[in-house]
Amino acid sequence: MAPVSDLKGVDSPNWSNWDIQNLPAYCLLDGTGHLIERDVQFDYISVVTDKYLKSH
Repeated sequence: MAPVSDLKGVDSPNWSNWDIQNLPAYCLLDGTGHLIERDVQFDYISVVTDKYLKSH
């Protein structure tokens, strides 16, 4: 998984496409671009990632 940023903030089409409520917003995607988890708190990214990797 790699971090991605378009740096457009609320002007980004991703703001509405992904129903983002807060910035920064962390959404985890798998290697094919499918959403794993939406609005992950920064402190829990590793927890959610580990949980996903263990189940797949």
